[in-house]
Amino acid sequence: MCGPRRSSPLGAQRLLVSVLLALSLATRSVVRCLQLTEDLQRFVTTLERYARTRNDIVFVLDESGSIGEDNFPAEVEFTQLTARLLTVSPDFSRVAVVTYGSNNMLHFNHISQGGSSMCGFLSEIEKIGYRGGSTRTKHALEYADTLLQGGRSGANR
Repeated sequence: MCGPRRSSPLGAQRLLVSVLLALSLATRSVVRCLQLTEDLQRFVTTLERYARTRNDIVFVLDESGSIGEDNFPAEVEFTQLTARLLTVSPDFSRVAVVTYGSNNMLHFNHISQGGSSMCGFLSEIEKIGYRGGSTRTKHALEYADTLLQGGRSGANR
């Protein structure tokens, strides 16, 4: 067919429906984004209350096959960002990091070993690599609980 293309009323309707659907999805995305922003703000505000208190914290990172090697760095980054909201030091927040897949692996435990600085923590967590394996969350959480039992008296856990 040569010459200018004429639009049919049905084609215009489809275009209008597509635009309305796109606007609807965009509006939902904005609403979800705003809700996420509110949730993150509450999370940050809660963590900030503990910034200068005595805390014993075990970060438990899932490195099972369901997470995958491509997504594991996001867990490490989340852990780093969360720790930056606290005061990682021997006097305030002492941390341990456990990863799990088929088996638990303790990468470091500054809860029972007297603490570390933020710089030390950030340096150590960068060295954690992905191993894969099955998902044994229950065992990892039980192990984390055992580590916390060896923590300081009076510290938040």
